[in-house]
Amino acid sequence: MKSTFPRWLTAVLAIGMLVLLTGTAGFYRTQKRQFQQESVKELQAIAQLKVDQIAAWRADQLAKATVLMNSRFLIEGVGRWMADPHVAGADGIRSRLLSMQEQYRYRDILLVDGSGRVRMSLTARSWPVQSDVMHALAIAWRDRKAVITDLHAGPKDPPHLDVIAPLFAPARG
Repeated sequence: MKSTFPRWLTAVLAIGMLVLLTGTAGFYRTQKRQFQQESVKELQAIAQLKVDQIAAWRADQLAKATVLMNSRFLIEGVGRWMADPHVAGADGIRSRLLSMQEQYRYRDILLVDGSGRVRMSLTARSWPVQSDVMHALAIAWRDRKAVITDLHAGPKDPPHLDVIAPLFAPARG
């Protein structure tokens, strides 16, 4: 039995299929590369936005801490209370700190003395601050400015950052 399909037509169809498959594979590779490049650009833009948001959040936290450091009323009240915990004013200090805790959604606010002992905690914290926080406290005292710790966790603390605002008594003149 003789084939009714001419050989030349079979060759043309085979070449056509080969050209079609090669073109499709090339188109696929080009589309894939373009999609990857667009995805990389989008991820870079998202990453930059996140970096900007974190930088803005950090600057905002340092600004809030600096406002506390410049609050003469708070500094004087805390100074009197630290010198004598029985003196009136602890309720006013606690009220101010509770307001900050609520407005800024802080987990806790601590008043810590120069030796690192927790003198007041809004959550009744009774354990000492960690060594990395003590190091940050020393830097804040030395540089006389607000600092933010690195992310850390403790035996009783979930991962968190601490914002430290050292309070200095005004110079007497």
